[in-house]
Amino acid sequence: IENLTGFYWRRPNGKYQKNSGRKIDEYMQNEGRVITSSLAEYFPRLNWISKPGAERSGGNKPLQLKLAKELGIKIPLTCISNYPPEIDEFVRALGNRKLTMKPVGTSFMDLDEGGDLSSSKNKVIFTQIIDPLDILNNLDMVRNCPVIFQEAIQKEFDLRVTVIDDETYAAKILLEGCQDDRNLDWRNYEGKRMYTAYQLPLEIHAQCVSVVKALGLRFGCVDIGVSSDGDYVFFEVNPQGQWLPSEIKLGYDISGSIVRGLTK
Repeated sequence: IENLTGFYWRRPNGKYQKNSGRKIDEYMQNEGRVITSSLAEYFPRLNWISKPGAERSGGNKPLQLKLAKELGIKIPLTCISNYPPEIDEFVRALGNRKLTMKPVGTSFMDLDEGGDLSSSKNKVIFTQIIDPLDILNNLDMVRNCPVIFQEAIQKEFDLRVTVIDDETYAAKILLEGCQDDRNLDWRNYEGKRMYTAYQLPLEIHAQCVSVVKALGLRFGCVDIGVSSDGDYVFFEVNPQGQWLPSEIKLGYDISGSIVRGLTK
């Protein structure tokens, strides 16, 4: 490792040797995470994209929204809480405007008792329009777990903006064929994703670069919705987002940017 100049950090793929029980497996995985999160401190001269510790802290959605707002980036009206009166006030204040809810942390629910991440028992929570009455009628349930509630943006399309240092690659994404009209999530496997190259306005390019840097990252996939009014609305940053579809479908040299970032 002394001969290395750069290190492109990707999370482990979740495959590991199973032992005598789920709890022991989880314990060992957590121990491994402690080591990986400190690697950059042991090898500070390496050119990290991005440092493991920054990648973990940079994935914090509430922090992302706070930083984006401070940087002047437009975000949806948002309430992050598990306090019923506060959520009740937020939902009623929206009036007739549509509402979404999404997890504070990960959208992946590991429900398989054996720890098989590919199991059909596991669930993915996609961003969907929620009936406000369903929230108001079940307010006591939110005490159990904080949730991000947001005004639903009436999108014309989504943008997946891959950021490497000061470079950006924007993909316009439309979801076709999804039967659920409540779905707002282009990742939903029920539809077909249509990719188109997109030229970001300079201001939006600068905002994407700024929010990724503010999170202590050198790489991040920024998810933006472009509304029917032409507003660019920030949703979140994935510190280890998928960029290969943008490269394959649109011919973007994202891998080249990563290599240049590692060798500069």
